[in-house]
Amino acid sequence: MEIIFKHVAYSYQTHTPFQNNALEDINFEIASGSFTSIIGSTGSGKSTVLQLIDGLIEPTGGSLAVGDYYFDQMTHLKKLKNLRQKIGFIFQFAENQLFEETVEKDLMFGPLNFAVDQQHAKENARKILAVVDLPESVLRLSPLDLSGGQRRRIAIAGVLINDPQILLLDEPTVGLDPENHLELMALFKKLNQQEKTIIMVSHDMNDVAKYSDQVIVLNQGKLIKKASPEIIFADEPFLKSQQLALPDTIAFANELKKLGLKLDEPIKDEQELILAIRKQFLLRKKI
Repeated sequence: MEIIFKHVAYSYQTHTPFQNNALEDINFEIASGSFTSIIGSTGSGKSTVLQLIDGLIEPTGGSLAVGDYYFDQMTHLKKLKNLRQKIGFIFQFAENQLFEETVEKDLMFGPLNFAVDQQHAKENARKILAVVDLPESVLRLSPLDLSGGQRRRIAIAGVLINDPQILLLDEPTVGLDPENHLELMALFKKLNQQEKTIIMVSHDMNDVAKYSDQVIVLNQGKLIKKASPEIIFADEPFLKSQQLALPDTIAFANELKKLGLKLDEPIKDEQELILAIRKQFLLRKKI
């Protein structure tokens, strides 16, 4: 599902002395099946963009299209119920959304709300656990009996069970240990390779560089830049102007270049850096 923003604006507490313009004149397109990251300092409007895509709020100016669904400030949000079946929204600390007595009941909640019968909802709950790498034995447990990482996976499974075409990720790995962090990002990339559109808000520039096809930079509600991660992270002065850090791997690669090591290839992650360094040492060995 392609996503198109045309002159989109959003203000909180409109027509009051406390009006806050969260987004102003935002224009961009996100291709179906792509992995897009949205970055920017706190308060730049990143989460507001996700809420607009999900139809949780309507724009106060401009319009947007998500697949065949078009909406603007005149659209009644109730009309977007069918759209929300096609979108999965994973919030920060998604495990806080768990509320049922057992994992099974929590996983079945979404399908039952979308008129899936009890038997199929139960079967889908069992199958979705394999996607998030959890055993079926957790179905009868209370979410409170699980570790933080396991609860996060259950919450994500509760979104994936509805088979959304678009996944909205708002800081999806915040608070996780490194192992769970890597495993969940690998899961999101795998889902993207299965042609699901991923849109991720993140402060983790390592993830943004490694997994994204394109990056949208926001600042104080304005779209500042939209480009590939290679272009975004090659412009260090621009990143500093936006108070954004370089990914660790790219920062390390830049230091190696200052020491005289030629690394011509774009570096996105540690694996690419290792290959680039190895290539240079092999070339030097031949000389």
